[in-house]
Amino acid sequence: MARLPQPGGDNGNWGGILNDYLAQSLDSNGTVKNNAIGPAQLQAGAVTAASLAPNSVTSSALASDSVDATAIADGTISESLLTTAVQTKLNATTVMADGSVTSAKIAADAVAKDKLTPALRAEIDQKLTQSVADSSYAPNSATMVPLKSLWCPYSSDLYPASDIVSDVYQTDVPGASIFPDGFSGILWNDSRFNTQSQQIRARNPGNVAEGCWNNPTTREYGGAVLDIEFDHEGDTLSFMVALYKYSDSMIYASDEQGVMRRVRSRPLMITDDINTFGFRTIQFASRRSRRIRFVTVGTFYQVLLKPGDVIRKSPDKPLVVSISDSYREAGGMKNISQGGVASAESYFTGAINEWYQERTGWALARLGQGGTGWFNNASGTASNGAGPDNARPFFSDENVEKIKAYGKNTIRIIDVNGTINDGELSGGKAGMKARALEGLNKIYSWDAGIRFVLWGPEPYNNPQPNDVHDLNRQALIEVANEHPAVIGFIDCGNPANPFFSGTGSEAAPDITSSQARLTGMDGIHYNYEGGRHYAALGLGIMGDFMIERSREVVA
Repeated sequence: MARLPQPGGDNGNWGGILNDYLAQSLDSNGTVKNNAIGPAQLQAGAVTAASLAPNSVTSSALASDSVDATAIADGTISESLLTTAVQTKLNATTVMADGSVTSAKIAADAVAKDKLTPALRAEIDQKLTQSVADSSYAPNSATMVPLKSLWCPYSSDLYPASDIVSDVYQTDVPGASIFPDGFSGILWNDSRFNTQSQQIRARNPGNVAEGCWNNPTTREYGGAVLDIEFDHEGDTLSFMVALYKYSDSMIYASDEQGVMRRVRSRPLMITDDINTFGFRTIQFASRRSRRIRFVTVGTFYQVLLKPGDVIRKSPDKPLVVSISDSYREAGGMKNISQGGVASAESYFTGAINEWYQERTGWALARLGQGGTGWFNNASGTASNGAGPDNARPFFSDENVEKIKAYGKNTIRIIDVNGTINDGELSGGKAGMKARALEGLNKIYSWDAGIRFVLWGPEPYNNPQPNDVHDLNRQALIEVANEHPAVIGFIDCGNPANPFFSGTGSEAAPDITSSQARLTGMDGIHYNYEGGRHYAALGLGIMGDFMIERSREVVA
């Protein structure tokens, strides 16, 4: 066994013993032999990274599993340090084998309808009923959608003339040429008429045969335009109504695809100077089921049918309540000048509200009262009291009760027309804003599911920035931006971009003025072309307003 020489001993052997001892760990040149230093000879922490030559520690020098993730600093292993085979696998494009994703591997509700191809969505829509589709894959009720996506518009084409034999007024009861086997009369109060947008009352409660009016407001004189709808199986209908000079009516009928169309391009008007009752009788060439909508003004009595015909109540639709002055409701407005001259073309049943219904396909309750406003009670003063014929401001307590008469959870939208009738009566921007918020909240506190659309005042006679009408307009814009139930503002009276401009009317022509071309003989209400223009612009804007897909139901 190698040992060190002993001082004072090992005479003659001392050098050999020392060499033998040193040779245990050193080579003949004095360097440390390979593998002479093991772990036992190293102090803890004695070997640092700086002490190791680059690439001196190979994988073969490391014990299996001796280096784990905790021993490697973050970011110290780059892709270049990996083997070529590993780099190739990392950079390869992974392609899932056909059929490898089964239904078991897809989480519940992971595939929404919008992830399907357009063709597949269309096929599903065709094969599922609406109720099944809604419950299966439609967005929930809180989903916001453009208002126009909920509309069901009428066709812009007229009902086929080839299917209309005749459509006329007559003052005599239709005879055998119309009803060869006699007729049956369906009174105005029959439950088979859909009158969801109306508040119909008998002209004489003691005798319903004297007919009815639509009386949706507090105003006591006459009534609003009357609008009924029903499904009819047959070929002939005769509507008994009041007839007088300039009264008119409109009939809509569904085509063979179920789409509603006008039967005439314009309302049918009485031009004779009469004041009596009579009949509008329409005969179709084909006997089949149709949806019929009849719009008239004044008194409605009954519908005459052939024996054996069938009528049924048509389904209810989303309901809009239109609150306005006479600018939206054409009842009582023939645009006649003070000299008695009528406009070239204007109608009772050809108003903005008609285009509103044709564009949307919704039911519309007409709460217009001429001369009124947010403040004005048609007397020209700011008063919540009764004005002429018991007219009241838009959201007077009396009119609010009329709105509530339609019932909670039935109204989808309340559409409020701004008006120049208020002008300086508001007292300025702050007064208009306070009044509008007060009025909306009377309804919102009752039924928070109702949404509002606000219109600005009409742009008559070139409104100027910060004049009385523009201050009212600015206030309504602020209300629209702040109130949670208002879905949009239609800025028809913007001085910088009005729906029309200039001055004048048919009574005061001006070829340079769009106002003169669009305004009737009375100088303040639109003619037929003006109403169509105003409705087209307003509804084009309104269609893009966002609204909940389904109406909120409140307790």
